[in-house]
Amino acid sequence: MRASKRSSILIISILLLTLLTSCKKQDEESVVAPPPPIPLKPIGKSAAAPDFSLVDMQGKPISLKSYRGKVVVLNFWATWCPPCRKEVPDLVVIQKEYQAKGVEIIGIAMEREGKLALTPFVERQGINYRVALDDGRVSNLYDGIDAIPTTFFIDKKGLIRQKVEGGLSKRDIEGFVNAVLSES
Repeated sequence: MRASKRSSILIISILLLTLLTSCKKQDEESVVAPPPPIPLKPIGKSAAAPDFSLVDMQGKPISLKSYRGKVVVLNFWATWCPPCRKEVPDLVVIQKEYQAKGVEIIGIAMEREGKLALTPFVERQGINYRVALDDGRVSNLYDGIDAIPTTFFIDKKGLIRQKVEGGLSKRDIEGFVNAVLSES
């Protein structure tokens, strides 16, 4: 009986750890725990990032093709996702520190409540990068986003150099950004 109980606890622990590194779009809440560090892989050749056009939170048009010549961190996220919320302060710092080096962050919010939830969150967090509300078409262009956060690192030529599902630390994001910058 004790072995069965330990086995059940082990299975539940493994399931919880799996759920903590990303939020499924359908999940409203999760428990927050630090994700394990993501090993940085050599960045290889990849496909062109699909272009899109949206309107950002300030009502200005935003399209990926207007960022050619820059390294883009394209982050799909939501305010209700704990790992997404945890990434925001690091993305704010990285935008500030790397913008002069030709790096731009674009947040594509996958919000159920739209601007009603997004606007106050963006203001409260002092988000200094472009944020637009996904219209469903953008996430579909990127093969459907099954888990959030999902982040794409796109080089100056518009090629996807890395895709990461799950939360990233500042160190991880900087590692990917620096790798893309060094190849560009």
